[in-house]
Amino acid sequence: MKILYVIPYDWGGMAHYTIELANAVAEYEDVAVLVSNGINTDYFSNRVKIYPIFNKLCSDIDNFKDFISIKNFRSLLSYKNIKIIDDLNPDVIHFTTPISFPLPIFLKLSRYDKKYPIVYTNHYIHQDSNFWIEHLGAFQFFLDQLIKFKKIVVHTSRDRDLLLKKGYFSPKQLVIIPHGINSIFTRFQNVNKITKLEREFRYILFFGYIREYKGLRYLIEAASQIKQQGFNVKVIIAGEGDMSSYIHLIDEVGDSLFEIHNHYISDSDVNDLFLKSEMLILPYSQMTGQSGVLNVALAYGKPIVTTNVWGFDEIIKDGINGFIVPPKNPDALANVICKLLSSDDLLKKMNSNVIETASDLSLDKIAKKHIEVYKDVDSPR
Repeated sequence: MKILYVIPYDWGGMAHYTIELANAVAEYEDVAVLVSNGINTDYFSNRVKIYPIFNKLCSDIDNFKDFISIKNFRSLLSYKNIKIIDDLNPDVIHFTTPISFPLPIFLKLSRYDKKYPIVYTNHYIHQDSNFWIEHLGAFQFFLDQLIKFKKIVVHTSRDRDLLLKKGYFSPKQLVIIPHGINSIFTRFQNVNKITKLEREFRYILFFGYIREYKGLRYLIEAASQIKQQGFNVKVIIAGEGDMSSYIHLIDEVGDSLFEIHNHYISDSDVNDLFLKSEMLILPYSQMTGQSGVLNVALAYGKPIVTTNVWGFDEIIKDGINGFIVPPKNPDALANVICKLLSSDDLLKKMNSNVIETASDLSLDKIAKKHIEVYKDVDSPR
């Protein structure tokens, strides 16, 4: 069976997700990927055929000047190169990322959803973010309706229920497949890079693009209580995004308690941050879908402290492979972090349980679930 993946940009979690899924499926099926010409092709298995047909694109809405630039407009026009699909003649096309404008237009004009069965992964339905992100998300849903998908993959049962409630898709279209671990950064793994000086601290990690709904302010408030308990901690805040609303909170707590990397984190640096951290903190106030950051932590065997919003509890079992606390509650957050920091035995046990969870969400198992979907939608044309 010939599977074609499409990833029109070259950075971030969506690209990593597609690469790892394509590599895993390629162990069993004939796989090709349409990609941006800026993507790092070293990450792909030699079993995957790579077609760099899209120009490098800035899809960062916060970088508005570059987002609306002439260069970016030309990159969007390179989406017309999707016409290569007819030459490749796949059995199934899988869009693993949002099908951003104007790609749905070219797909519709070429009637590809009539010619080929198309699978689409919907990673999230709604996130409480800024004005542009919210309205761009609404526009994305409009674009999604232009294409007739055979199947829509979602990561949690709550995503499926919400899409059914909203009436976007039929029950037959929706299938739940967990995100799977994200082990792409472990290729840089080198424990010896963690110095003795760094080991004097207990590192906890907040990782990812800085957005209000991710609850960073509650971790900052919790850090003050953790410090008062006598733990020699460093809270790592790593990711792009606007930190301006958090600076005064950090100053109040004491900036020496924090290690801030407010920029795009290279893949090798992602590896280093996860290696030296003892746990990942996801203090989200709300979200839908599943966090790709959570799945990176699973690959490193790191316990996860998160909140009882959306589908986190479908992966994290409270007291087993992490802790789940109410959102917007720095007291509860501080309590469970201190509980982990105060017991090496508990931390070791949770490390072991996280590794077991990661095994259940291995890329091989996730690939086989996708192949079942592909076989279901594949039919003679």
